[in-house]
Amino acid sequence: MAVSTQNQPLTVAVDTKVLIELNGELQSWEIVNPGESDIQEGKVSCNAPLIRCILGRKEGDRVNAQIADRNVIIVVKKIKERVAQEKVG
Repeated sequence: MAVSTQNQPLTVAVDTKVLIELNGELQSWEIVNPGESDIQEGKVSCNAPLIRCILGRKEGDRVNAQIADRNVIIVVKKIKERVAQEKVG
């Protein structure tokens, strides 16, 4: 789960929603545990290659990675914790 205190920013983790820029294109994802993913609902597993590249990153972090034989640039734009109601249902 994402941990935040007043002195530390949120990091990308399970139970967070992230807005990223992937090669210039904005994408929004909710990061969930394996077995809970549903791409149609914007839920992606923490084990997905794209997400593994940004786990532990903070807002503003930029990552150069290779995914499926493609070089990609990922910028973490915004991180938000899911609220308890969203986790239940």
